[in-house]
Amino acid sequence: MKPKLSAKKLLIAFLLLSSTLYSQTVNKEWASQINETFSGIDKNKIPHSLLKDYAMEFIELNGYDGTLTNENYVHKGTLTSIYNTLLMARVKTNVPDLVAPTVFKQNWDKSRKRNFITLSGLYYKYSQFKENAYPDGLIKISNEKLYDKYNNGVWQNPYEEKQVFAITSPTLKYKGLEVDVELPQNLWYTNQENEINQISIDFGDGKGYVVVPFGATKKITYDKEGIYDWEYMMELKNGQKLFSHSAIQIEMPLHGTTIDNFRLPTEPCTNGWEIDMVEFTGTQTYANQFNTATLEIDYADNDCIIKKPLIVAEGFDSGLLGSANGLGDNDYLDFIQEASFDSGDLPEVIKSYDIIYINWDSGRDYLQRNALLLQDIIAWVNSEKQGNEPNVVLGQSMGGVIARYALADMEQQNMDHDTSLYISHDAPHQGANIPLGILYFARHMVDQFVSTPIGDLDIDTGNGGAVSIEDIKALIDSPGTRQLLKYNVGGGFSINNTLHDSWEAELQAKGYPQLTRNIAISNASHCGIPQNFNPNDLLFSLNGNGKTSFLTDYLLNVLGPIADLGFYASAIIFKEPGLLLGSGILPGSSKFGIDFWAKALPEAGQSKQIYKGRISYTKKVLWTFNITVNLTNKGFNNPSGSLPYDYYPGGQYRVPLDFQGVHGDGWYGQYNINSYVIPSFNFIPSVSALDIGSGTTNLYNADYLRAYTALTPPTGNKAIPFDNFITGFQNNNGLNEVHISFSPRNGTWLAKELDEISGNEELFDCTFGCSNLEISGLSRICDGGFGYSVPAGADSYLWNVIGGDIVTIDSPSLDTNSISISRNGSNSGWISIGVRISSVKCGVDDLVIVKDIYVGAPTVESISFINTSSDSSGGTPPNDDDDELPNTGPELPNNPTLIADGCEVYLKLNHTPNTNEITDIEWEKITTDIGWSKDITNHGGNYVYLYPTCNKEFKFRVKTKSDCGGWSQWQEFSHTITACSSNCSSSNNNGITSSNFSLYPVPTNTFLNISVLSNHTWSLPASTTFVIDGGNGNDDSLTDPDGNGGSTTTTAYTHPTLGLNLSFYNNMGILVYSTTTNGIPAQTNIPNLPSGIYVLAIEYQGQVESHHITIN
Repeated sequence: MKPKLSAKKLLIAFLLLSSTLYSQTVNKEWASQINETFSGIDKNKIPHSLLKDYAMEFIELNGYDGTLTNENYVHKGTLTSIYNTLLMARVKTNVPDLVAPTVFKQNWDKSRKRNFITLSGLYYKYSQFKENAYPDGLIKISNEKLYDKYNNGVWQNPYEEKQVFAITSPTLKYKGLEVDVELPQNLWYTNQENEINQISIDFGDGKGYVVVPFGATKKITYDKEGIYDWEYMMELKNGQKLFSHSAIQIEMPLHGTTIDNFRLPTEPCTNGWEIDMVEFTGTQTYANQFNTATLEIDYADNDCIIKKPLIVAEGFDSGLLGSANGLGDNDYLDFIQEASFDSGDLPEVIKSYDIIYINWDSGRDYLQRNALLLQDIIAWVNSEKQGNEPNVVLGQSMGGVIARYALADMEQQNMDHDTSLYISHDAPHQGANIPLGILYFARHMVDQFVSTPIGDLDIDTGNGGAVSIEDIKALIDSPGTRQLLKYNVGGGFSINNTLHDSWEAELQAKGYPQLTRNIAISNASHCGIPQNFNPNDLLFSLNGNGKTSFLTDYLLNVLGPIADLGFYASAIIFKEPGLLLGSGILPGSSKFGIDFWAKALPEAGQSKQIYKGRISYTKKVLWTFNITVNLTNKGFNNPSGSLPYDYYPGGQYRVPLDFQGVHGDGWYGQYNINSYVIPSFNFIPSVSALDIGSGTTNLYNADYLRAYTALTPPTGNKAIPFDNFITGFQNNNGLNEVHISFSPRNGTWLAKELDEISGNEELFDCTFGCSNLEISGLSRICDGGFGYSVPAGADSYLWNVIGGDIVTIDSPSLDTNSISISRNGSNSGWISIGVRISSVKCGVDDLVIVKDIYVGAPTVESISFINTSSDSSGGTPPNDDDDELPNTGPELPNNPTLIADGCEVYLKLNHTPNTNEITDIEWEKITTDIGWSKDITNHGGNYVYLYPTCNKEFKFRVKTKSDCGGWSQWQEFSHTITACSSNCSSSNNNGITSSNFSLYPVPTNTFLNISVLSNHTWSLPASTTFVIDGGNGNDDSLTDPDGNGGSTTTTAYTHPTLGLNLSFYNNMGILVYSTTTNGIPAQTNIPNLPSGIYVLAIEYQGQVESHHITIN
């Protein structure tokens, strides 16, 4: 079942058309242009003084010529569009029966009454240009002006006669199987009165056509609910028959209620009635007037005895359904269906109550006047009640603030209300919200009129929808509407909240009843989750070509309540298959260009455009040239100081239109309209439904976005003035609920308040199940111990800490809603705390929430290699590393070995959580045979140069100090050097072997043996036992100094005279010893060098290889 909205009427009003109607804008440009175009036409020659081509056409008259089609069903808006088009088509003022639009509406309104459908209709003959009037020479066009055409002095008649016939009901829906129907004479409009014989109607009840004389009442009875076609047949005196049709949805009345079931309070109840209908008149007056209501009483025992009263005050009632539906927009059936569907334990509990449902007859009147009426009803209930059970008063939406006012005032006036429990259901204690962009749209539509060509009347271009502009004006200007809405757009598009502010001041002063338990239901998100859009997002857009009634029908659905009026508009917009309505047949030669959009209020402190609306009208005259008029174009920004109310958590209005479905596609295709609409918006903010701070303190963005729970409510000047409350939460879903809807959670919660079991009340808190829930506690720990928690109330908790030995868990148990941890020594780094939560009552099953926490001093998160030149590198940098030396880096020493192998490595430490708090960094080499800048100068900072001589893995460790956490633990890192010209030799306990040389012993004390490998890669003289002539290797001739026939060798490399230059450098890059070998293999004596690590550079004719040699 689709949930009902109670303040819907308010919404409609609001979403529809705005504000205080102090002014209107009349566009006269159309009249000026069309009169200029037709200035050469003798209007006395136009038959019936009605010319369709002269009119601004709101609908195609030819589509309603007395022939039935699926496209020409008539509803109230269709009839209005036909009527207004005829008004625009007048070339004189003396056309019979065509009264002003306001009189046309008033005539219909005055004749409507409860359980009675009053029809209205029209039959007119009119003129239009013949299809080929211009090419056939029946009319003259010159400079886009029309002139009568004469041939040999004879006037050429360009006109043909047409007729339009339409009848309809003022409503699309009727609640009841029995209804009286009448077509009054004063609601029949025609210029052919003497041509009509009779009108017959087939009501779809199986009885066929029955003659319905003007003013005669016909009682119609249906066996079941459903959609019925009403066909109208008009017989002319010449025997011609014309047809029109409309459709109506008949709904089954509650428990068989019929027209005759109503009684006065002084009349007896009949036991046979399951629902007792009482027409109640108040006795107290506000501003010298009293109000009336219809009470629907559902006795628990069906015995006409009130023993245990539950008084339900309904919300806002727009009155737009008309008097035919006497109970208004909502009734007891709507309430009990909502309260009984998917609402937990509530249905079983309320069965024991005698429910008195109040239908306001003036549901948009002053709130004070209806509050006094409620006081009279409470007093009457007390006088009728048998037994000692106190009353329970439930106020929904507007009814919630009316009930609060009434009960508090009764106590202050020493009147006995005998009420023990006051329930406020999503009531606007601090005002209701309809997006201001929509209110500007509404005001814009209400304000826009166009003058008839003959200048005697002004017609609202938006009329022709399911609800008239006049009705919407009356609604939005009503006191109840203006008192409830936080924002009101007044005349001249100014913000006028005077009536709302004065009501709020009076309500605050009145306070709350003190002799009752006061509880509240808010349909706002229990988790503080906003609506599913962001501030200043698009709320709706509508652009294309079509009828202006699209705007009212569209808005009535987009931003009106979901109930009856939403049904009207969606049936029209989407051409409900059962009703076959549509927005009417479009004129073939005319079109309205429409471009409208509205946006949500922006973030606090911002000023942005939130509304734009433009309408133009184009008419093609005789299919030759266009007349185009810009009717209106306006835009507005949000007022200064506004908060983004539209998106805040709150009981929401859900837009019923779905333009992604087949209905939307059909609408687009037929009318060339593009549209977007937001799925929902905030109607009653949580702070209003819960009356945060009782309206006496300023509320800010954080207050509107807070998650409110009865277990831990706010205190101080932002306290909640209710003894208990609940917000919206359903099965691990803390999203916003539909305004005044019941759910399994709030239904069961309310049942516990109603069941009269002492101590059974529930302090509802499921915030531990919110999808936006966070673990509370610090995200940064320096030293010591700290606690972390999630809300209590779940059935089970299970904590887990991921982070090695960085922290110690101090809690004795991991199955509560909190955990305590402390830093483990000097260990530092990131940890993750997680908790797994389950709760049957909240529908939460294994919800996992994780929080990341940093403990201790900053630590190194990663190492970046920095390339300092375009042609050298010390390794392959990651993709996210810097590609050049940053300007902020230190100036570090160059390679002290003076060996130009270009494979220096520049490394940077990347710390977490940040570098700002670091006071010191300590470095230490693990790979000791590679030099680095720390050997030369203790420059500090997080950069270092490595000075390798060959490729290998370099290991080191660091620790970091800060004021938060002192020293961190040591962290070990490695960097693989790959860009040197050769790989480092492998070493063991006895020596070093590279790809060219073998050195041993290493470590050494006094000598070092050097040999060349047979598969070396250097350019050396061939291995031989002969001496190369001159000993310089440049002469290929070989000599045998011993004359013994010596020769070359291909095994171990030998050369008796090869001189390799050997240089030893200390860790400061200073040359401390050098020598040259005399032949290979060779043994070099090492002088008395201090113990340490030295760089040995081996060089021969520009070829260099270096190794780290340890000398003991």
